[in-house]
Amino acid sequence: MPVPYTPEQVELIAEMGPDPKNWQLADREAWELGKRMADAVADTYTDDDWRQLLNRLSPSRAAKQITSRPREDRGKLLGLLASERRPDVERLLPVTA
Repeated sequence: MPVPYTPEQVELIAEMGPDPKNWQLADREAWELGKRMADAVADTYTDDDWRQLLNRLSPSRAAKQITSRPREDRGKLLGLLASERRPDVERLLPVTA
């Protein structure tokens, strides 16, 4: 997915980004672009990538990652969690009908 920034702009963002004084709230269009970019990256993850990621994150962050994926992928992602971690993550997932 192409990013609408020049290499110079990306370099400036990388330099200024770590300092919270430089942060600004994104407008809706920028937020949507960021979401699409993150989703495109996540779509390339293999089961092994997801297994490693989800088992390294805190239960709340793992639950957030699972919730952000399409509903049809959530059961599979839960199955990639280590069995001892799964209940902690499951209890943090939103209840859906």
